[in-house]
Amino acid sequence: MVYECAARIDNTALMKHANEYGNINVRGLFCSDQDFLVSMAELADVRSGTMSFETIYHPYDSLGTLMAFFVATAGTLLLAGVCFGALLITRWIGAEW
Repeated sequence: MVYECAARIDNTALMKHANEYGNINVRGLFCSDQDFLVSMAELADVRSGTMSFETIYHPYDSLGTLMAFFVATAGTLLLAGVCFGALLITRWIGAEW
């Protein structure tokens, strides 16, 4: 893992690769083959073992997806009804003139 690789490197070598914001690009340290920025605070968390790499989100929210489907369907039908009603009213007013 990139964070663990960077955490094993001493701070003086890390600071040579810091940008103007204090973030360190670990690509130059051969910890990643792509640009990857880490901060000293993140590395301190990795070194102390307090950094958590788990996400708080579930990969798929079936209830939320189902609710969004029904809300979107109802909204689409309502909008189509309003447009159709406006068309009928426009034709009715146009026929009166």
